[in-house]
Amino acid sequence: MDNVWNYNDTVIHPLGALVFITCAFLLFGLNKKWVFLPVLIVLCDVSNAQRITIAGLDFPFSRLLVITVWLRIFIRQELEGFKFCKADMLLLMWLMARTFVYGLQWGDRQAVILQLGSAFTTCGFYFMARVFIRDIEDVKQFGRQLALIALPTAIFFAIEWVTARNYFSIFGGVDLFSRIREGRLRCTGAFTHPLIAGYFWGVAIPFMTTLFDNKGWHRKVAYTGISSALMIVVSTASSTPILGLFAFGLGWCFYFIRSLILYIVLGTTLTIGVLHLYMRAPVWHLISRINVIGGSTGAHRYRLINAFLTNVSDWFFLGYKYTGNWGYGLDDVTNEFIVQGVRGGIVTLVLFVIFMGYVMALLQRRTRQASEVFSERFVTWNIWAALFMQGCIFFALAIFGQAALMFYLTLGTAVSLSLCAVAVPEKPGDNAGGKPKSPLTEKKQKIKQRLEGGGWILPQGQGSDNTGGWM
Repeated sequence: MDNVWNYNDTVIHPLGALVFITCAFLLFGLNKKWVFLPVLIVLCDVSNAQRITIAGLDFPFSRLLVITVWLRIFIRQELEGFKFCKADMLLLMWLMARTFVYGLQWGDRQAVILQLGSAFTTCGFYFMARVFIRDIEDVKQFGRQLALIALPTAIFFAIEWVTARNYFSIFGGVDLFSRIREGRLRCTGAFTHPLIAGYFWGVAIPFMTTLFDNKGWHRKVAYTGISSALMIVVSTASSTPILGLFAFGLGWCFYFIRSLILYIVLGTTLTIGVLHLYMRAPVWHLISRINVIGGSTGAHRYRLINAFLTNVSDWFFLGYKYTGNWGYGLDDVTNEFIVQGVRGGIVTLVLFVIFMGYVMALLQRRTRQASEVFSERFVTWNIWAALFMQGCIFFALAIFGQAALMFYLTLGTAVSLSLCAVAVPEKPGDNAGGKPKSPLTEKKQKIKQRLEGGGWILPQGQGSDNTGGWM
């Protein structure tokens, strides 16, 4: 079943079916704090080529996971407390614009079905994070589950690194023999492409970093998970995920000057404009000089950006069907912002940028609100840095497969976190002794207050004379 991508056929391997069915049972049986674990097992250990096709509609395992998760949510009535917000509306507007414009562009029923399926998966994973992540402890719990999956996944990548054979090829969608570029092995695992594997586990690191907020075994889990994720990123031999990790570090540097971020954005925009005027080549030509690992395709990315900006009339209103007309090899669109433009025109691109910017602004606001609580600020800024990291990666990668699903989970996590209340620290005057009161002490104090008040006060309608209580 080597490299099978039969989109119109059902592709099921017995082992893949066993993994999915087991994880589906786990989804219904596990506590909601562990609901991401079986989802991550399927995403990281089964190729996305595994699918069921019904009446011409493709249901890869990732889409079947969405159906399973939402069946659990409705059966267990876990939507309690969920609130629809402006960020959710922006997401839906972006998806509707993309679907509508793409349908007009192709004028084809299949094109609309394709975009509706993509929107279904996007909403499924985004709102899954919105439902199950409600506070910083849920964010850290997601990080723990990523760390638990990282270690066995890293072992499979290490085997592939040593043997140059990818045993996940039995599921289809990936090659048996690992890719080689500039003499370096590019491990893939069950992921669609080495870049996708590097992106997924690079973005997982900020979530696992949130575990450093706790002491003891939490930090050991964090060290193990981050080390495993770094090993996976290095084994993919891809510059983009490594540069993404540098972007994550830069995002954390902004934490110390977070009140100046608006001015930094304006200053950076002005600087880019000045450089563009004085440089011989366009300012985006700088991307062609980036080469961290060796064999990077920075020149291709420059040509793609240049063609996109010099052919605005082609894609502005209804996108553009075939970017290969812009130049040799430019049918390979390795830029997420350009993908949004060529698929959905300027409206889709602007809504996508506004949505990401709005979510990051919400996280900045929450960081200001948590000025007195370090743990709240620490976790919130990790997610902000994760989004900043992905925004930087988007200039060199168009996400698909498991990478897109991680992006939607990050967005849902960010929005949920921005909406949850910030914990208020206990003031010294609230407890003169400086030590937290035990539940037993609080109970004794309540009994004493009731006795001093003249008796037991019961709720209305209870008591010997039905006058409101025992007086």
